[in-house]
Amino acid sequence: LSSDATGIVVLNVARGSLAQRVRLQPKDVIRTVNGVQVASVAALMDILAKADNAPRWHITFERKDKTLSIVIGSDRR
Repeated sequence: LSSDATGIVVLNVARGSLAQRVRLQPKDVIRTVNGVQVASVAALMDILAKADNAPRWHITFERKDKTLSIVIGSDRR
């Protein structure tokens, strides 16, 4: 991951990782996680740590000038 002025740029996607399972790709720019803007790698790690027990994560990202969203998990506990 690399910081971008308004998000985190995905540099590589490890085989078998969550990023691969949700189909993130290199050069995608993660903008928000659960509605919180991601401004740096440290901010992303903080958001993920705080949301560790969340049943559902909503990730907004950009790919080739298109804004896309992924929802991971469900509302069920």
